[in-house]
Amino acid sequence: MNFNFKKIFKLSNRKTKNIIVIVLASVLFACNDNRNSEKIKNDIKIALIEKDYRNAYDDVMLLIEHDSTNGELFYFKALTEINENKRKDALISLQKSIQFSPNFSKSYIERAKLKLKLGDYIACISDCDKAKLIEKENSEIYITEAAAYDSLDDNANAMRCYETAIKYNSKEGEIFYNLAVMQIKNGLMNKACPNLSLAGEKGYVNAYELIKLYCNNINNLEIDSDILNNSVNEKTFPGKFSITFPKGWEINEKTNKDQPDYVIGANRNGARIGVSEMDYAKIGVNNNIKSAHEINSENYIKIMSENYPDFKCYNIDKEKYNGLDALIIVCSYSLTDPNTNKLISAGQTLGWILNQKTKKVYQISCIGKPKNVLQDAEMFKNIISTFRLL
Repeated sequence: MNFNFKKIFKLSNRKTKNIIVIVLASVLFACNDNRNSEKIKNDIKIALIEKDYRNAYDDVMLLIEHDSTNGELFYFKALTEINENKRKDALISLQKSIQFSPNFSKSYIERAKLKLKLGDYIACISDCDKAKLIEKENSEIYITEAAAYDSLDDNANAMRCYETAIKYNSKEGEIFYNLAVMQIKNGLMNKACPNLSLAGEKGYVNAYELIKLYCNNINNLEIDSDILNNSVNEKTFPGKFSITFPKGWEINEKTNKDQPDYVIGANRNGARIGVSEMDYAKIGVNNNIKSAHEINSENYIKIMSENYPDFKCYNIDKEKYNGLDALIIVCSYSLTDPNTNKLISAGQTLGWILNQKTKKVYQISCIGKPKNVLQDAEMFKNIISTFRLL
């Protein structure tokens, strides 16, 4: 069939003429475009870097026309739509990208960031978790997840994510700043101030405002130094161990047979610490293990989760104090107060240290307030760090 374009054009109204001109221009452009798909894809990337979203979009659509199931192309399409504030279209494009390329982590990350902007924080975290299954060591995942937890007022997980982002080589000053803000909220000034200094050094000058407010008071430096320097409350058990408690804490040594493993403890303002000495078998430790780091913490978490419905584990840390490996678990749950027999919520920092020679496990259980779990954990870990085998 032959078309007389000259006749059609002559008989058309102005609007139709404009459409014909655009169509013809597109056809002529496509005919004259000698780039192969790799060259076009490279041009898309350059256009996105240069924020030339219109040309990037046109090139993406040119490729999609010939490859309509390519997940990466729909990812590029979504980037252009996000930057032109077409969020609905971007979500659809990202869904197609994930559908066609389920192992393309960038699509999950970009969708998580978009959901964060839209206020869907739980779904944002879910997409971050999916991205981690594909690309665990991408700091961008943890930065996005941290912002979602921050929006949910979950400071503990926000801090954990920012710390992981830094671990995986995020060197942005803003990340150190955001982590420091979380630490300030939780009273962790001895950690916040160094991170604020790092943020400033990396060019994030807003950090210096907080440094002036919080970090120029000498009392904020080495906030728990009295625990380590004060030997008045050092308690020694010859042939076993020694431990130092903070000044002002009431010491409780073993007083009854109801707790045969209990050796010593201390309490102050509702917080309490107990040190117990147990045989390996008591907590299911294999006689052949050489370090507390080898203790299977998952068994403890499983048992606690089964017995305490609100049990929550924040951190599992492998520390080394005075040449001794220590396994530290930071968690929270509800338990019965031995003084009032009432159910109360509490935060716990639990430390395990082994004595290989005697096959004894030293369990240091520290109980504090649930709202200050991570803040209390820093104080409790300082106390645990004074533990020495004799």
